[in-house]
Amino acid sequence: MTCPGNSVNGQAACGSQRLLSEDLRGKMGFKGFVLSDWGATTSPAGMAMGGVKMVSNGLDLEMPVEALLSKTGLFFADKKGAGGTQTAFDQGVMHMLSAVFKMGLDSEEGCAGPHKCYEALLTNVTSSQHVSLARTVATEAVTLLKNDGVLPLDPSRVKKIAVVGPAAVQVQDVSAAAYQNADYYSAGGAEHCRTGAVVTPLAALSRYAAQRGIEVESTGTSDPMDMLYTIHSADVVIVVAAATSTADGPRSSMNLDSEMDKLISQVAKSKTTVVLMQTPGAVLTPWRDEVSAIANLFLAGQETGSAWAAVVFGEAEPAGRLPVAFPAEQRGLLVGADPSFVRYDEGLFTSYRAGTQQAAFPFGHGLSYTNFSYGIPELRADCGAKVCVSMRVKNTGARSGREVAQAYLDFPSAAAMPRKLLRGFKKTKMLRPQESEELVFAFTERDLSTYSNGAWLAWDGVAARFGASSEDFRQELTLSQPGAAQMAAAPAEETKAQASGPAAPRGQLEVSKAPIAEPATLRAVIPEKPKVPRRFAPPPTPPRRESRADEASTIQQPLLRRAPVARHA
Repeated sequence: MTCPGNSVNGQAACGSQRLLSEDLRGKMGFKGFVLSDWGATTSPAGMAMGGVKMVSNGLDLEMPVEALLSKTGLFFADKKGAGGTQTAFDQGVMHMLSAVFKMGLDSEEGCAGPHKCYEALLTNVTSSQHVSLARTVATEAVTLLKNDGVLPLDPSRVKKIAVVGPAAVQVQDVSAAAYQNADYYSAGGAEHCRTGAVVTPLAALSRYAAQRGIEVESTGTSDPMDMLYTIHSADVVIVVAAATSTADGPRSSMNLDSEMDKLISQVAKSKTTVVLMQTPGAVLTPWRDEVSAIANLFLAGQETGSAWAAVVFGEAEPAGRLPVAFPAEQRGLLVGADPSFVRYDEGLFTSYRAGTQQAAFPFGHGLSYTNFSYGIPELRADCGAKVCVSMRVKNTGARSGREVAQAYLDFPSAAAMPRKLLRGFKKTKMLRPQESEELVFAFTERDLSTYSNGAWLAWDGVAARFGASSEDFRQELTLSQPGAAQMAAAPAEETKAQASGPAAPRGQLEVSKAPIAEPATLRAVIPEKPKVPRRFAPPPTPPRRESRADEASTIQQPLLRRAPVARHA
């Protein structure tokens, strides 16, 4: 387990007794060893705490050498008179030796040392199954952001395409000197992955086009004269644009590389333009209103080109959804005043949760080549969770496709939480035209609660919204938990029916009379379970869910608190 260089509640994470000893080893039962991220112990909070206290609080191994512990020789503390400090160091050694024994490294060096495992490292383990999996993963990740009907390309209408942009032809540099260099298939740094068989966008698009009798012109430069010559007779121009990043620091810009923003605008003035982006995260798209289609892939590895071609020509359906929001402009984005010290005062109010930044493409967004409708949500009593909601998603279009239905919760204003918190998502199977599938969202007690230092607080009157993105809600339902905090008094009829009715189901459902043109709004009253306290400690093992990004981030709260936010009418 690696501890980071930031602080939690004013204490260095690598020296937090609560995180490393009480939570990690005590409540979660972790048996391995804890090492610091590279240089994490030398943060201002770490230096103030000191190496001895860090080890006493749960740190086992410091990385790299010549940092806080190694530099002062604290690892070799004198047993005589060291007391609890020496015990802590001994425990750290025991944790590391346990890993050594478990891996059998006490009797075999493994791949340590010069030329160890040299033959195995040079073995080509690539197989047709591995390549197929890489292609499937990349294809599933293609996220269609905009489409005015140009995609998928129709061979009966498109006879010639032009493919432009340096990213269309970039191959990986496999030289020894470039083993950590970033490219448009993998980010740079220690996690960089090199392969010997990258499929470029141009190669795959050309192959697919030839099979369909479509001519291809191309240029791998951003030179205006080359571009004009290439695109002059094309029916559709595909611009492949990209950006990349490294693990060594933040990106210097949110724009695409090679001044591609200018090239895209130039092309779009005279041609039907499709933009395919390969990015490490969100980018700016100032030309989005000028082009006919936009799709994005987050650095997808060796089969990037194959994924693009399959989706562009309609062999595969786009099924990706944005895990980040793409901002409409850079102004207003959170930027730390001091890059060396960030307080995280915004808490959970970032990205789509902040509600202050206009998005060009919102969190969770992703289009398909077909359309989907959402049925009225209903409570279910047979899923074992606190609340279970089911709904039918139907393919109402003319092509097969997969939808990703998302569930967001909105807590009462007294909770001072963001208006939207993702609490689950479900991807349908491949639905044929007019086919539907029932999806079930299981909300745990923790899902319907917020975290305050030391405990979770359950809330009444939580609104659950279901839809295709953080800004595209199709159905809504309000959950009432009698006995929970900030109880939003349920209607007398519901309360009376609950008291006089049988010892029933997990919830009762009432459909409001909403206009036909608007999604139906429902209110669910959840019977209170006996002996359920209003405040409860986190369970020893966190429940499994599809998305816990929002919940995890609540643990990393600063000492400063945001004032409760005003609610909309």
